[in-house]
Amino acid sequence: MKIMYTLILTLVILTLLSAPSSAYSSYADEIPGDLTGQCLVCHIDPNGDGDLNSYGIDYGAYQSVEDIASLDSDNDGYTNQEELEDVTLPGDDTSYPEPEEPEGTPGFGVVGFGLGILGALLLVKGRER
Repeated sequence: MKIMYTLILTLVILTLLSAPSSAYSSYADEIPGDLTGQCLVCHIDPNGDGDLNSYGIDYGAYQSVEDIASLDSDNDGYTNQEELEDVTLPGDDTSYPEPEEPEGTPGFGVVGFGLGILGALLLVKGRER
């Protein structure tokens, strides 16, 4: 009987020791997209220990990812939603979406090419005289 009690106690202790260290992992599971389950979205420490970053503080105040989607928790010029969609960290002002490259003037290459051909023709025409 004593062996059975020791075995059960050992199994219970091992189960408790192997449980996740964060009691709040369900919060990380609420983060949408590729950052789901990542503690570093809300915490300074990527393991989820210690202090919250600015996004984590906002999340704690509102308790909803949707309610803080339009905020810019880290003041980097991008909303929390934009950062989550681009898989950057909304609580880290050094992590933000890459700015999109502005598109060139449509047709400018064709116009420049045409002007180059016209210039070459005029140059050839001038030499023929």
